[in-house]
Amino acid sequence: MTADLAQTTHRHDMSFEQQIPQVFDASPANTFEVIKAQYVSAGRWFEDPDFPPSPSLLPDSLKEENVAWRRPVEICQNPEFISKGMTRLDVVQGKLGKKNKYLCALLAYILLMPNLPFNTCWSMYPYLTFTANCWVLAAIASLTNKSKLMNKVVPAAQSFSSNYAGIFLFRFWQYSDWVEVFVDDRLPTIDGHLVLTHSIQKNEFWSALLEKAYAKLNGSYAALHVGFPSEALRDFTSGIVETIPLKPAPATQSIWSIMKHCLNKGALICCGMPGFQGKQNEVGLFTGHAYSVIKVDQVHLNQTVHNLIRIRNPFGHGEYTGCWSDR
Repeated sequence: MTADLAQTTHRHDMSFEQQIPQVFDASPANTFEVIKAQYVSAGRWFEDPDFPPSPSLLPDSLKEENVAWRRPVEICQNPEFISKGMTRLDVVQGKLGKKNKYLCALLAYILLMPNLPFNTCWSMYPYLTFTANCWVLAAIASLTNKSKLMNKVVPAAQSFSSNYAGIFLFRFWQYSDWVEVFVDDRLPTIDGHLVLTHSIQKNEFWSALLEKAYAKLNGSYAALHVGFPSEALRDFTSGIVETIPLKPAPATQSIWSIMKHCLNKGALICCGMPGFQGKQNEVGLFTGHAYSVIKVDQVHLNQTVHNLIRIRNPFGHGEYTGCWSDR
């Protein structure tokens, strides 16, 4: 299991100007408020020229599917950007595709072990990365516990009613600064249902639109196919990232105390188990999958102290059945 304690890692040697994509043109004529006001005044809905709907944006598993890009106002009645606050239950994983062995190994080689031969990372790839977009969703779910940060990333004063123009704004930490990313609200659907990230509440869309903005930041939905929770946590918080490997295993009390201390100080924590994605072990946990650490606590029972860790699975299904489960 690997825990990522969130709260700036260093970027590579490219200049700031080289790394900034075109979507971050912050000239007065291209700010979110100016563009939105123009579309509201014209009575039109925004269509993002920098991120237009296309099969090429989707993961491989969806490129051959009958995907229709629809706006929330076309998906359901009375859509809401945020309904009853932003909570971890609003972040449910959709379909993002199958593991790409080459990408996993390359990412591990570049980010984790540049001093090892590439073929070593190739053989170890299932143990080094998290695939599908669980690494993003685990970070988002953790972020919902920090309302001040959440409102920084997801400005709450947006809706599908007042001054609606089909354009929504989000913020991410990039290259030592907060940058604004705006997208139109056309989302990939099959048979009228969202196929990627969605909320349990069918008429709530902040999490789906946040995923789209993060996909735009990274180039496509497919680009979210593989990554580390620590990467997403940094982009959502501007914080310093620390990764704690659990092999060789530290003392149980030690790692629990570290997590308790970090959570009390306001850190965000994600964790996961290495292995091939989607394999469920004997207690219901998935390997190659990222989880959010929601809480740690102690229970005193029969003169024994039990250290407990509460985690959340962004799959939205697959129940833990081990000790202290509700079974």
